[in-house]
Amino acid sequence: MVQTIDMSCLSIGLDGAKEIRDALTKSGEAKCCALLEMSFARAEKFGDEELKLISQGLSRCAHSLRTLSLGCCKDITDDGLIAIANECPHLWTILLGMCMSITDRSVIEMSRLCTWLCLCFSLSFVRLKRHSSSGTSLQIVN
Repeated sequence: MVQTIDMSCLSIGLDGAKEIRDALTKSGEAKCCALLEMSFARAEKFGDEELKLISQGLSRCAHSLRTLSLGCCKDITDDGLIAIANECPHLWTILLGMCMSITDRSVIEMSRLCTWLCLCFSLSFVRLKRHSSSGTSLQIVN
């Protein structure tokens, strides 16, 4: 069973994202997906469209994904993050250092969709807690 996918510093593009999506779909169908961590930090040709394709493959094994690293992926925006949050409600940590196109919209939506989430943007920590009737909580915005 695969627990980590590390594509850091590689050139992904749409073709690579489709291959990852298809592999995730097959492992989810076989009920052997135990994916805990994915990293695309500093990956070239990796933005919203690639992230959305990969999120489609996560639908069957998203329950296990805990950490997503997207640091220095300059083409990631709110739309890509919200697509991941819709499929991965159990994410704990998303690393977003140097992702300059992220706004409050995705942070708010991710805090609503993901039960226990730590968003990491830089090196300084700010502890925020928000509890609602649905039990969601944004623990740390970094």
